[in-house]
Amino acid sequence: MLRFPNGVVYVGQFRKGEFHGQGALVYPNGGRYQATWERGYAVEGRYVFNDGLLYEDKNWQYVWGCLSIPR
Repeated sequence: MLRFPNGVVYVGQFRKGEFHGQGALVYPNGGRYQATWERGYAVEGRYVFNDGLLYEDKNWQYVWGCLSIPR
């Protein structure tokens, strides 16, 4: 675990002092960025809001369930 001065916490695997493998950045607001890391860089990841809503760059449906489109 690594705690940053801004309150963000990294929980996960390290290799040679860098984020490497599975890990998550946990934000003070309860959201978290879960990712696969290679040598300190996220190569694949997703953000999960504190209410459990998942954000992924592809096909994100955050608003569509809330919209009423008139016919």
